[in-house]
Amino acid sequence: MLAPHQKEIIEALKSESTWRLVFLSIITLGIYTAFYIKRQSRALNEYLTTPGHRIKEGFIQFILVIAFVSAAIDVVDLIYGEDDPTVAAFSAGGDMLFGLSVIFWAFMMCTRLNYLLGAAKRTPLWSSKLWAFLFGALYINYKVNTLWKRDV
Repeated sequence: MLAPHQKEIIEALKSESTWRLVFLSIITLGIYTAFYIKRQSRALNEYLTTPGHRIKEGFIQFILVIAFVSAAIDVVDLIYGEDDPTVAAFSAGGDMLFGLSVIFWAFMMCTRLNYLLGAAKRTPLWSSKLWAFLFGALYINYKVNTLWKRDV
């Protein structure tokens, strides 16, 4: 059972099923993921009162820009990729930059969630950076859903 302050945080972060996030992220070439990150970061920042703990708005905006640029380059790559290796290289680079940004964000979310929830290692509340590294925003969504279901 979650404490009232923990429940409030989890309810603020509860947004959708992980499968829905996967599907929408795929069909929007990652743009939906960027907006999910924006929403979750702002929701979590409401509970972070200590200076320096908040996820920076500039970083969130960077992820949004990279998502749009990467998606645009991916579309161009789908059209001209086989004919132009430069486009394919830019596409791969944009995708890598976006992916690394999402992983970095997921690490930030894990750290802040663990702090806010008072989670100890190897407890159900603990958010794992290994899973965040492997699954990024999908893991954060899954973790929030798991904690929410645990309390229902």
